[in-house]
Parts: sequence; C-alpha cells; structure tokens
Amino acid sequence: MRDLTAYIQRRYHAIHLNRLFVATRLARRVELEFAAHPACPQGFSHHLNALAEDIEIHQAKERDEVFPSLVYGLRSSQKFPVLRMMIEHDGFAEELDSLSAMTRGYTVPDDANTDWNLLCAT
Repeated sequence: MRDLTAYIQRRYHAIHLNRLFVATRLARRVELEFAAHPACPQGFSHHLNALAEDIEIHQAKERDEVFPSLVYGLRSSQKFPVLRMMIEHDGFAEELDSLSAMTRGYTVPDDANTDWNLLCAT
C-alpha cells in the first residue's frame, strides 16, 4: 500500500497541479488577448486558480490523513476522511463539467491562437 500511495502522489498529485498552473497561465493570456471575442471563456483563469487551490488542500489531506490510514490500517474512526475525499472528488468532477461548459466542450474558434488551442488541449 505504501508503494501505491507514493505512486499516486508522484503520478497524479504533482502532474495535476502542474497542469492546472500551466492552464491558468494560458487562460490569463487568452482572456487578455481575446477579451472582446464572443467565445472567450472570461473568468476561466479564476476558476482554474480556485480549483488548483482546492486540489492542493485536498491533496494535503490525502497525504496527511488518508494515505497514512491506508498504509497503517484503516480503523472505523478513520473512515470519515476517506468518505470526505470521495465527496470532494465528486465536487472536482462537477467543477470540470463547469469548465467544459465555459469553453463549449473545450472547443476553440477558428481564429484562436496557439495559447487558446493549448489551453483547451491541456
């Protein structure tokens, strides 16, 4: 179990945050350059930044509370943190749906630049 939790932290935690930070920078540039464009996802960078902050907190709880419980044995009193993480995962899925709606399914207009294309591909 220790190897699995280390793998999750290395393979998912670090990569998710890195992608969110890159996407936030791209979104800021797109919002500035295409502010007047009708398809510009205004507020997208704010949503991405808030999501990154929430995910950082979530990952810290996993690292500090849930993963040690899994490694050293889950007691009935430790089930609540696991359930809380599952609920938070559902909330993140809802936020991703909201982000998808803001970008019309992560589609870009024909006149989009490289940043906008990269943003929707990230």
